[in-house]
Amino acid sequence: MCNLENTKCKNKFQKIHCSNLIAIILFNLNIYNFKKIKPKDYHRTIVKLCNGDLFSEPVRIISKKNIISNIYDNKIKLYCYLFDEPDYNLCYNTKKYKTILLDGNLDKLNTGDIILFSSYAYDPIFRIFGDVTFSHVGMVVKINDQLYSLEMTDSYKLNNKIYTNKCLFPLYDKVDKYSGNVFICKLKKELNQNQLNILYDLIKNDYKIYSPIEVYLAIAHNMKFHNKFCCGSLIFYLLQQMNIIDKNIKIDNIDINSYLVNLCHQNTMYNYPIEFLCNNSNIKKIYKKTIEYP
Repeated sequence: MCNLENTKCKNKFQKIHCSNLIAIILFNLNIYNFKKIKPKDYHRTIVKLCNGDLFSEPVRIISKKNIISNIYDNKIKLYCYLFDEPDYNLCYNTKKYKTILLDGNLDKLNTGDIILFSSYAYDPIFRIFGDVTFSHVGMVVKINDQLYSLEMTDSYKLNNKIYTNKCLFPLYDKVDKYSGNVFICKLKKELNQNQLNILYDLIKNDYKIYSPIEVYLAIAHNMKFHNKFCCGSLIFYLLQQMNIIDKNIKIDNIDINSYLVNLCHQNTMYNYPIEFLCNNSNIKKIYKKTIEYP
């Protein structure tokens, strides 16, 4: 058995976890004392050491030529490697999306366009309970000629302000500072005045996000709650009230995000998703230090 003080294993072919190996090396080089650290916490401890004190802060090394493709490939592969038997068709036959700058294209966006978020932070959980690729859903809303992203969130900090429950984020700032990829799917037919009136009346309501127990009840028992939503269920509800989605369509809570994503890929009601980047933000996102949650 390999341990911190005895690096000679009885079996030289013995398997050892990567973080255990690094801990053994760092301990024996007198770089860090892992004696009081439980083996299961080695990995987390090593990550914490890379905070700029003992080790420099992490810098991602990537070819400038392949920035966009590598973002997708690495993210999808990371998701696949979290499972013992990943679906390799999902991992390596993923869709590629057109990418354009938001700068200069803001005037092409309209109220009712759907926003799909693919967060770096939420890959494991939200790809299971939501959609494989997109972890969060919002809607473009124009108010007084300013564009906003209408979303549901438990807590999100943007521009030194904490947003909770139903939120209207400044769209440009949200795209610019989001830790992940942002895609916008344009409505093929703009909302008419009646639909706009319905939407603006509805978003005045004080909608709340599910509590943890309500999340469980919504997923396990498909329960609904008055004026309470997750991100996808609010957008689905608004689209039904505007008669963009048939009100007779019933979707289980756990499938709503995937339904909205599929709606954007059918190329009938909405155009195919396009990734929007703010000017020069593609490079900045790669080196982003903090992770923000949708």
